[in-house]
Amino acid sequence: MPNHSQSSDTKKSDPTQDYLWQHLFEIMPIFFPGFEDMLVVRTWAGIMPYTPDGIPILGSVPKLEGFYLATGLCGGGLGTGAVLGQLIANLINHGERPGLFDDTSITRFSDKKD
Repeated sequence: MPNHSQSSDTKKSDPTQDYLWQHLFEIMPIFFPGFEDMLVVRTWAGIMPYTPDGIPILGSVPKLEGFYLATGLCGGGLGTGAVLGQLIANLINHGERPGLFDDTSITRFSDKKD
């Protein structure tokens, strides 16, 4: 069975993660023969929020003054997050609303557009 070694940036063991690793290592050799003795040095996992239409949700939230969203990047957040963060900061601080934000309001998912 593969061996999962915690990297130095891992603070503590997570029972859920440990459970998932155990079962992953039981199943993985079925799909990847030869991986039985693999040493896993580092892993990464994160939330990848997707929207129904594949377009991010960017901008303010109606009826929640001062609340802004920059989510639903559909797995592209690592590559686009810094730029979108700057754009959201400019929106919040200076009212700058680039054309990129035209079709990204959360209200597109409701029948009533506020």
